[in-house]
Amino acid sequence: MVRAPAGSVTGTRFLGSEPDWDDNLFVPTPVQRGALVLIHGQVAHKSEKNLSDRSRQAYTFHLMESAGTTWSPENWLQPTAELPFPPLYT
Repeated sequence: MVRAPAGSVTGTRFLGSEPDWDDNLFVPTPVQRGALVLIHGQVAHKSEKNLSDRSRQAYTFHLMESAGTTWSPENWLQPTAELPFPPLYT
Protein backbone atom coordinates (compact mmCIF):
# COMPACT_ATOMS: atom_id res chain seq x y z
CA MET A 1 0.00 0.00 0.00
CA VAL A 2 1.57 3.28 -1.11
CA ARG A 3 0.48 6.86 -1.51
CA ALA A 4 -1.64 7.48 -4.57
CA PRO A 5 -0.60 10.26 -6.95
CA ALA A 6 -1.78 13.76 -6.06
CA GLY A 7 -5.34 14.39 -7.20
CA SER A 8 -6.40 10.75 -6.83
CA VAL A 9 -9.82 9.97 -5.39
CA THR A 10 -8.27 7.72 -2.74
CA GLY A 11 -5.15 8.56 -0.77
CA THR A 12 -3.59 5.14 -1.26
CA ARG A 13 -3.17 2.43 -3.86
CA PHE A 14 -2.22 -1.22 -3.62
CA LEU A 15 0.75 -2.74 -5.44
CA GLY A 16 0.90 -6.37 -6.48
CA SER A 17 -1.89 -8.86 -5.93
CA GLU A 18 -3.46 -10.44 -2.88
CA PRO A 19 -2.27 -14.03 -2.31
CA ASP A 20 -4.90 -16.73 -2.61
CA TRP A 21 -4.91 -17.87 1.03
CA ASP A 22 -6.25 -21.31 1.97
CA ASP A 23 -8.85 -20.56 4.67
CA ASN A 24 -8.32 -24.05 6.12
CA LEU A 25 -4.80 -23.04 7.20
CA PHE A 26 -6.01 -20.22 9.46
CA VAL A 27 -6.25 -21.20 13.13
CA PRO A 28 -9.25 -19.77 15.03
CA THR A 29 -8.06 -18.03 18.18
CA PRO A 30 -10.96 -16.93 20.39
CA VAL A 31 -10.11 -14.19 22.88
CA GLN A 32 -11.98 -12.79 25.84
CA ARG A 33 -14.03 -9.64 25.49
CA GLY A 34 -11.80 -6.59 25.85
CA ALA A 35 -8.61 -8.56 25.18
CA LEU A 36 -5.64 -7.06 23.38
CA VAL A 37 -4.29 -8.97 20.39
CA LEU A 38 -0.92 -7.96 18.91
CA ILE A 39 -0.10 -9.17 15.41
CA HIS A 40 3.09 -8.45 13.46
CA GLY A 41 2.26 -6.73 10.18
CA GLN A 42 3.82 -9.51 8.10
CA VAL A 43 1.70 -12.24 9.70
CA ALA A 44 -1.23 -13.31 7.53
CA HIS A 45 -4.34 -12.86 9.66
CA LYS A 46 -8.04 -12.25 9.24
CA SER A 47 -11.31 -12.00 11.08
CA GLU A 48 -14.75 -13.08 10.05
CA LYS A 49 -17.64 -10.69 9.57
CA ASN A 50 -18.77 -8.97 12.75
CA LEU A 51 -22.34 -10.20 13.27
CA SER A 52 -23.04 -8.04 16.32
CA ASP A 53 -24.48 -4.53 16.33
CA ARG A 54 -21.36 -3.24 18.12
CA SER A 55 -18.19 -2.06 16.45
CA ARG A 56 -15.11 -4.24 16.63
CA GLN A 57 -12.48 -1.63 17.47
CA ALA A 58 -9.07 -1.95 15.88
CA TYR A 59 -6.01 0.21 16.42
CA THR A 60 -2.85 0.05 14.36
CA PHE A 61 0.56 1.01 15.70
CA HIS A 62 3.48 1.40 13.31
CA LEU A 63 6.91 1.00 14.88
CA MET A 64 10.27 1.35 13.17
CA GLU A 65 13.91 1.68 14.06
CA SER A 66 14.79 5.29 13.26
CA ALA A 67 18.59 5.15 13.44
CA GLY A 68 19.98 4.69 9.95
CA THR A 69 16.50 4.30 8.45
CA THR A 70 15.18 6.14 5.41
CA TRP A 71 11.39 6.41 5.35
CA SER A 72 10.00 5.86 1.86
CA PRO A 73 8.28 8.94 0.43
CA GLU A 74 5.83 6.50 -1.23
CA ASN A 75 4.68 5.08 2.11
CA TRP A 76 1.04 5.92 2.75
CA LEU A 77 1.89 7.01 6.30
CA GLN A 78 3.97 10.18 6.39
CA PRO A 79 5.11 12.32 9.32
CA THR A 80 4.23 16.02 9.21
CA ALA A 81 5.29 19.04 11.25
CA GLU A 82 1.95 18.84 13.08
CA LEU A 83 2.03 15.05 13.52
CA PRO A 84 5.64 13.84 13.55
CA PHE A 85 6.61 10.27 14.37
CA PRO A 86 7.27 10.49 18.13
CA PRO A 87 10.27 8.59 19.50
CA LEU A 88 9.49 5.86 22.01
CA TYR A 89 12.95 6.08 23.54
CA THR A 90 16.16 8.04 23.02
